[in-house]
Amino acid sequence: MSEKSLSDAPFAGCEPDGSPEGVLGEFYDFLFSGMERIIRRHQTFGGWSLGSIPDLVRVPTQAELGLWYAEWKIPGIAVNGGVGLLLVAGELRLGLYLPVESLHSGDDGIPTERLVSEAYDGKPSCQVRRQADRVLFDWILSDSGTGPFGIESLSIALRVFHRGAVSDPRILLLMQRLAYMVTTVWVNSMRVLLSRQTRDMNTWLVRTSIPVTPDLLIGLRSGVLVYSDRMALLSGEEEYLSYIRAQENEERVVAHLVSAGIPAEAILSCSLVQDEVFA
Repeated sequence: MSEKSLSDAPFAGCEPDGSPEGVLGEFYDFLFSGMERIIRRHQTFGGWSLGSIPDLVRVPTQAELGLWYAEWKIPGIAVNGGVGLLLVAGELRLGLYLPVESLHSGDDGIPTERLVSEAYDGKPSCQVRRQADRVLFDWILSDSGTGPFGIESLSIALRVFHRGAVSDPRILLLMQRLAYMVTTVWVNSMRVLLSRQTRDMNTWLVRTSIPVTPDLLIGLRSGVLVYSDRMALLSGEEEYLSYIRAQENEERVVAHLVSAGIPAEAILSCSLVQDEVFA
C-alpha cells in the first residue's frame, strides 16, 4: 500500500498538539498504519501479487475521527473502487465503494450486487445504496460489550498506547482484525467482478524471453495478469509463461506489450486459451 499526496486536504499540515483530539489522531494513525503494513504483506502473495487484484492506495483522512480510506482503479473501469473504515467506540463501519459500471449481471442472471454483498462472510449482511456513480456496500458491526470494537476494548487499547506500550497484544490483534476485514472484502469483491467480466474477455498465453509484470498491462483494455511463471529450458535459457486476460485480440495484445517496452523479438508467441481449459 502507498499513500496519495493530498496537500490541499482540510487541515493538512496540522500537527498533534497534545490535545485530546491530537492523542486520538495519533492513536488511530498508529493503528491504521499497522493495519496497512499487514495488508501490504498480504499483497505479495497469490493473485494480488500478480496484479489480478488491484492494489489499494491510501487517501489521507481526519484520523481523529476514526476514518480511513483507500482506493485504486479496477481494470477497464474509469471510476475508482475503494474501501473505507469508520472506527468509533462501540461501532465499526466497513464500506466498499464500487463503480456502477462494474456491477453488471453475469450470464447466469444473478445480480452482481448480491454476490458482492456477500463478500465479507458469505451472507448478504450489508446495506447497499447508490452514491452518484458508485455503489456503497456498508457493513455495520455494533459492539456494545467487550468485543474488539467495544468501548471497553478500545479504551484499554488507547490507554496502553498512550503509555507507550505499542506492542501490546490488544493493539496488535486489533490491527490484525482490521487488516483481515479490509483484505477479505476487497479481494473477494474483486474476484467477483473479475469472474463476471465474461463479455468479450479473452485469456491469452504469452511466451516471452523476459518477464511480463502487471504495470506493463496498464492501458490494455481490461488487462489483467492472471498468472505468470518462469521456465528453465534444457539449453540453459529461460522463458516466461504469462496468462493475460483482456478485452482485446491477439494483434492488439502483442502491440500493447511492444509499446509498453517489451522488444518484439522477446515475444515468442501469443495464443488464445480456452476458458474451460484455463479454469
